[in-house]
Amino acid sequence: MRAGVVARRKKSFRGPTPNFFSSHGVNTVALAKLVGSSGRCYPVDIAAAALNFTTRRARSQGLTNITPVQATMESLCLPKDLDLVLFSHSAHEIGLTFAKQGYDSLKQGGLLMLVEPPFHVPKKHFRKEIEACLSLGFVEANEYPHGSHMAVLRKEH
Repeated sequence: MRAGVVARRKKSFRGPTPNFFSSHGVNTVALAKLVGSSGRCYPVDIAAAALNFTTRRARSQGLTNITPVQATMESLCLPKDLDLVLFSHSAHEIGLTFAKQGYDSLKQGGLLMLVEPPFHVPKKHFRKEIEACLSLGFVEANEYPHGSHMAVLRKEH
């Protein structure tokens, strides 16, 4: 399994940066454990310092299946044929352009997981994020409780 991690971190490394980040390694470590030694996990960040921190954190836990990806202002720079792309607390800020890049990075049948903070993103706005992803060609893969700010979408074609 190959997973890309795009998350929002709470603090910036050195001033203003776009809001796509590797989340100080929290999501990366969890996904690296999930995919196991035969899989790869690709934390995405625009800041090299954040990627170094995430990599050190993963390695300190014995994880060697991490390949950091340095993003740009225009691109997430994700590899192709991923099984899973996670947007954690970030989709509301990075927009449809990056959701399209997530779609393009997934293999057929791959999953996009959206997780948003309910205290920050209104239910109506979260539903619009899902609808925007559906317009790209995703289909909803799971049902979640009413009011949940989590969705799993599958790339069908």
